Amino acid sequence: ISVTERVGVIARVRKLAVGVAHAWADQCAQKVAA
Repeated sequence: ISVTERVGVIARVRKLAVGVAHAWADQCAQKVAA
């Protein structure tokens, strides 16, 4: 795996993690509001 490939993979994983974190936070906020 080259340096450029590694940068792409890291960016993709980070984006995925951010998406999961946002979804999880939204779920928690809805539970608190309910």
